[in-house]
Amino acid sequence: MTYAGAFMDRHIVSRADYSDYSFFYDSLYGSTVYDASGATIDPSQGIWGKDNFTKQSHEPARRLADRRAAAVRGRAVLPAPDPTSSSSAM
Repeated sequence: MTYAGAFMDRHIVSRADYSDYSFFYDSLYGSTVYDASGATIDPSQGIWGKDNFTKQSHEPARRLADRRAAAVRGRAVLPAPDPTSSSSAM
């Protein structure tokens, strides 16, 4: 039996700046926003992000460990077909 397992623990801190996008969008479409006192609101935008991801994978399988073990047991191990080939035999 063959077993494959994996664990991923990823921590991501990111920052994105959309100042140019908001400046040109507002310039093109003429959208200016004012606050309650009548002053224009700064159109620059930014995002600060923090994400955490975890994943576990467990794959037990009943398969032969290698070609030599297959030869000992009298079984043939054939190469996997090439998924990029354009065979019409499917």
